Amino acid sequence: MIGDGDGLVSRLRVIEDQPLETRADAYTALHAELKAVLDSADRISADRISADRISADRTGADRAIG
Repeated sequence: MIGDGDGLVSRLRVIEDQPLETRADAYTALHAELKAVLDSADRISADRISADRISADRTGADRAIG
């Protein structure tokens, strides 16, 4: 999995050194991997926003009752 910028640059260099026929497959695999990382980050962010809203709703309800 891609974790840092240096790793990405190194991986791109390796891909660029490959013959043209294999580069496309390597870029496709890299694209899929990066997309999965970004999609995962979007889900985590959405989950946090949802949890924050639920917490805020509960806090507001507790204040109204109290």
